[in-house]
Amino acid sequence: MIWKIILLLPCFTVLVNAGCERSSLNTPNSPNPQTQTVDPIPYETYDQWANSLPAYNVTDWTSLKPTPRDDDRRATRKALVKSRCPRRLVTPLLEKSAIQNWPAYLKNDTGYDITVLRNLNFRRIPNAPILIVAPLDNLSKDPSVDPPGLIFVLERLL
Repeated sequence: MIWKIILLLPCFTVLVNAGCERSSLNTPNSPNPQTQTVDPIPYETYDQWANSLPAYNVTDWTSLKPTPRDDDRRATRKALVKSRCPRRLVTPLLEKSAIQNWPAYLKNDTGYDITVLRNLNFRRIPNAPILIVAPLDNLSKDPSVDPPGLIFVLERLL
């Protein structure tokens, strides 16, 4: 009798699972389509994307990360994609997130020059503590910001 149960158990599992939806199966190798996210369609131009971002006035620079960690960079990449940043600009912007890749006028002997930062115009990446300095917002600044702009990663935004 036991050998019949052992023999028929795999058949029973197949029959039970055949009536289930694929998304309700809890197997680690099968992705759940309800939890997968599709990246939004990026804007065609940089200006369209930058203009879609809200302006932001920075009042607290103490949480600025001059050298973002790898997990910060991954989160920044994800936030840029979700904000519909043109794909060709994601990597160049990420490279500009580290202080060693900032223009010389933003740096001083102790790190970053807060007086220069206070004079720039910023836009915020939604749902992330990330700011962008867009060239189109800083054309009248001396010196101006070169394309594709700069990314600043912060721990938090107030």
